[in-house]
Amino acid sequence: MEDAHISLELTRIYNPTDPDAGPWYGLSEPQREAFSLAIRMGYYDIPRGCTTAELADELGISDQAVTERLRRAIGTFGRYALLTPESAAEMD
Repeated sequence: MEDAHISLELTRIYNPTDPDAGPWYGLSEPQREAFSLAIRMGYYDIPRGCTTAELADELGISDQAVTERLRRAIGTFGRYALLTPESAAEMD
């Protein structure tokens, strides 16, 4: 790359297609389970394909726990997928 005068700085490596290989966008296993179930069941579709109560039944947790888990998952996912390490540090 030096011949092309391109500089590259590697800040993080991860494999989002293999969650068992390590952190998956920073999501905990329960967050990843709830988030992926919500996507599969159409919770984020318009119109919604399911409710948080239906997700709660599938996961065996309360409706409020689903809502909180999804909120944490979305925040964590956004920080890992969209923000640079520098901009994420500014949030702390």
